[in-house]
Amino acid sequence: VISKQIVDFVFQKGKCQMQSKSFFNKDLSDYDNTHSSGYLKQANRTEFDKAGTSLSTSYIWEKIVNLSIAGDYEKQEFHYKEKISSSPSQYKFLENYAFRSSVNVKYSLFPIDYEFSWFGRYDMPQKNGEVDFDSEYSNRFDYQISYRNWFQLLLGGSFGNSYQLPSFYDLHWKEGSQAVGNPDLLPEKSSGWNIYYKFEIAENFIKLSYQYNEVDDLIRWYRSMYFWKPGNIGSAEITNYQVFSELNLINDIKLNFSWQRTFSINKSLNQAGEQSSHYNKNIVYTPT
Repeated sequence: VISKQIVDFVFQKGKCQMQSKSFFNKDLSDYDNTHSSGYLKQANRTEFDKAGTSLSTSYIWEKIVNLSIAGDYEKQEFHYKEKISSSPSQYKFLENYAFRSSVNVKYSLFPIDYEFSWFGRYDMPQKNGEVDFDSEYSNRFDYQISYRNWFQLLLGGSFGNSYQLPSFYDLHWKEGSQAVGNPDLLPEKSSGWNIYYKFEIAENFIKLSYQYNEVDDLIRWYRSMYFWKPGNIGSAEITNYQVFSELNLINDIKLNFSWQRTFSINKSLNQAGEQSSHYNKNIVYTPT
């Protein structure tokens, strides 16, 4: 059973806008394999609840500068109960408090348009009522420059760092004897940059992009001897090459094309600081 509820409230007065958003998601599943024998004979109930709220305020100055500040709160809860054994029920939760702000600047000097953005966020996660994860600051800078004529050229990109907590599915997932979570997972931390180029003429375009990221503690699901389980890869480099295009043919016929090539390389070191046995090897399963 999956249920999702969202409540969104927006108030605008002149150049100022306030927005409040709240949500609640529930994922309830029952697993019954009692017709089997041995360790495969299992029956359990798993419930994941996720709720949160955010409050943001933004101000627009002369249609050029947009300033925004916001606060977020999110709580995830995990409930697990065995149906045919005397094992005690499990309850875990993860809370996260976050503050974020952004600045967006747009201006034009015909025939060139400029757009620059900055986004910053500070996360303070708490697991099971204690601070098990470190607080983390992340930020990103975006830019785009476009030239307008009887055709249009765009050049843009971004650079920065990010922080991603493991989901409760990663931490506590239980799917009988097929998959199990890992409560010892560490958050992913990454830094990188990307650049893209777009050429557009008469509603036809082609876009080329390149993205590079260095990721610490990359979360990856792998197959162990008996089940699937997530783990952390100490360090990895992920590179993406992408091509998108759209060609408008006669009448209402369009031809779309997309291509992507991803290279994921393990860059982990051992405890002695030397290259591990997996160093410079391809990572087989890549999160998408």
